[in-house]
Amino acid sequence: MDPNIRWLRRKILRYLTKRLVLEFIVLVVALWSLLTFLGWSQVEVAPFAIVAAQIIVLLRATISLSTNPLSQQAVTQIIDNPTVLIRSSSDLTGLGKIGVELGLFEFHPVLSASLPFDDTTAPSEDGSTDDGLILFDVFQSRDGHTTAALGRQGGTITLISQLTDGRILASTDLLIPPCERLIVNQVAGGDLESLVRTHRRLLDGLTRRGIHLRPAPPTLLSDLLAIEHDCYQQLGPFFAPFLALDPVRRPFRLALRIDASQLLGRSGRRPSATQNGTVKAQTTHTSPNLLQNA
Repeated sequence: MDPNIRWLRRKILRYLTKRLVLEFIVLVVALWSLLTFLGWSQVEVAPFAIVAAQIIVLLRATISLSTNPLSQQAVTQIIDNPTVLIRSSSDLTGLGKIGVELGLFEFHPVLSASLPFDDTTAPSEDGSTDDGLILFDVFQSRDGHTTAALGRQGGTITLISQLTDGRILASTDLLIPPCERLIVNQVAGGDLESLVRTHRRLLDGLTRRGIHLRPAPPTLLSDLLAIEHDCYQQLGPFFAPFLALDPVRRPFRLALRIDASQLLGRSGRRPSATQNGTVKAQTTHTSPNLLQNA
């Protein structure tokens, strides 16, 4: 198992243990106080409060598996159905409006990426379908070192660069489980300006440490999705649902929020398994990269 995934599983387990034990104690005290106030004897109250608190805590954990944003069902779908992208024939005229120059990068539209069509979904003239299968609009920086993927469904933006040691740097507002092949830079808010500035700052810092960049073709998006799939596969459907994807604190939700700086520090470490300075692939599944003809 990837050491970063092992670290994340331990962190989730410690969080759940601490959180559920604390909630159990609070429930026992609250039930004991309430029932004692209602006239129950202390002999009756203690076992009832303990059993009732256990049931409530277990129900809360079980319900969270299906009600958290990253539900157990969603994780199972990610694991069982890795995302495979193809190049869409959609017209790119409208995409140029999203290209923004900030004095750091100038992005230009490259392609739209969609799910492969099957027998039940026929593409329309613009390459889309009634099911809305186009997932990403892909842009590239003028220097060729950064690919930007704009999600059609949620409007999320991910900046992707590849390092000469084989790792991928991904800047995004939603958490991606860290692994040795991936440096995760989670940026609160996820607006384009913040993403670009922090991504550029990280690239400059890596360059100063002697880690340089490879060209970032549009196919890098498929590589990132394949790595993300393998991360979820190793994390598993019983741990992943308790991981908070967004950086916003939600105290009543049973989900671990990883500090962005801690996440970056952990995933940015030099991998332990290297060969000739290049990260060894530790994936158990490799999705076909159908964007390679883009």
